[in-house]
Amino acid sequence: MNKNSTSFWASSSVVVLIIVIVIYSLLSISSHQYSRLTADTMLYFSLAQKYVSGDLNNAINGYWGPLLAWLLVPFLYFGISDVHAINILDLIIGILIIYGVWILSFRFELTERIRSVMLIALCPIVLRMSVVQPMDFLLLCLLVFYLCITFKSDYSNKPYHGMLSGMLGALAYLTKAYALPFFIVHFVGISILHYFKDPAKRNNILKNAVAGFILFFLISGPWITVISEKYDHFTFSTMRKTNFNAPGPDAMGGGLEFGVPVFYKGLYEPPNETAFVIWEDPSYLEGHKWSAFESMRYFKHFIKLFLKNIAEGILIFESFSTLSIAIVIAYLLSFFAQPKGKPLSRENLIYTLFTSVSGECSYVRPIHELPILLVFTCIGIKVISKEKRVKLASCLPLKQSSLNHHVYLYKAH
Repeated sequence: MNKNSTSFWASSSVVVLIIVIVIYSLLSISSHQYSRLTADTMLYFSLAQKYVSGDLNNAINGYWGPLLAWLLVPFLYFGISDVHAINILDLIIGILIIYGVWILSFRFELTERIRSVMLIALCPIVLRMSVVQPMDFLLLCLLVFYLCITFKSDYSNKPYHGMLSGMLGALAYLTKAYALPFFIVHFVGISILHYFKDPAKRNNILKNAVAGFILFFLISGPWITVISEKYDHFTFSTMRKTNFNAPGPDAMGGGLEFGVPVFYKGLYEPPNETAFVIWEDPSYLEGHKWSAFESMRYFKHFIKLFLKNIAEGILIFESFSTLSIAIVIAYLLSFFAQPKGKPLSRENLIYTLFTSVSGECSYVRPIHELPILLVFTCIGIKVISKEKRVKLASCLPLKQSSLNHHVYLYKAH
C-alpha cells in the first residue's frame, strides 16, 4: 500500500466514525421512539419519579439497579416527557458505544480499512440494540469502555488505569447486578495476566489492582449497605433470588415465566403505596426456593440449566457472525502457533479468551455478550485477515437476518 493510500485510510477512519454517528443519530431520533418505552423502562420512570418527589425509602430497590433511574431524574425534574427522555438517553448511550468500539478497535492493531468497515457494520447493530432494554444498553456502554481500559497495552504505565477500571465496574454494577461478579472475576484475572506479561512493572500492576478494587467498593459499597439494610440481610441484589428460583426443578416447562409466582398465583398487591405493579420490586415475591445440592434430582436439573446456557451462548455467537466458530478455532490455533513479539501477541489472545469465559460464567444474555462478541470480532478479523483466506465482509455481522435472530434470542431470555 502506497503512502497516499495509507494517508487516506488513516483519515477515513475518523471520517467514517463521524458519518456513522450522524447516521445512527438520524435513524435513532426518527424511528422506534415508542418502542423504547418498554415495560421495564416504565418501572425505571416510576423509580425516578420517587427520587424526584423525595420518596427515597420506596425508591431504593434491590432488584433494579439505580443508575438508570438516577439518569432519568433530571429529565423528570425539568418536565421532559417520558418518550423524549428515554430517546435522548438512548441516543447518547448509542453514540458513546460506537465511539467506545472505535477506541477498542485500536487495542488490536486493526488496519484503518478494517476499522472503517467494522464501524459501518456496527451502526445497524447498535440501532437495533437501542430498542431492547435501556438498562442493558447502558450496561453495554459501560462494559465497552471498561474493556478499552483493561485491554490497553500501557495499562501498567498509568496509575489511574486501575481507578478508571474500578469506577466503570462500579457504575456497571449500579446499572445491573450482573456486573459485580463479572468485574470481580474479570478484573482479578486480567490483573494476573498483566502481572505475568510485564514482570518489570509488577508493582504498578498491583497498585492498579488495589486502587481499582478500592474505588469499586467505595462506589458500590454504600448501595450494597443500603439495600442490605432495607431487606434485613446482606445482599448486593435480590435479582438472583427471584431469577434463580424461577426455573426450578418443579417449574412448569422449566422457563423463567413459569417459575415466577405471579404467573400461577394470580394478582399481587404492589410492594408499596406509590408503586403501580408488583414488578417494581419483585424482591417480595415468594417463589419456591431450591438448591442444586438438595438432592441428586436438583443437581441434575442445575447441570441441565448450565448446559442449556452454554448451548444458548453458542447460538448467540453464531447469530452474531456465520464465522464465529471458525474465529474461535483460529484463536486457539493462533494461541499455540503465534510466537512472541508479533503484532498479534499471545497476550491479546489470552485476554480475549479470558474475557469470553468470564462473561459466559457470570451470566448468559445476548446484549451482555455483545462486548465479548465485539472483542472476538476485532481480534478475529485480525487473525483471518492475516491469513488472507476469507473475505473481510464475511467476518462482519452485516446480515439483517443475523440481527433479527440476535434480538429474538434476547427476547427468548
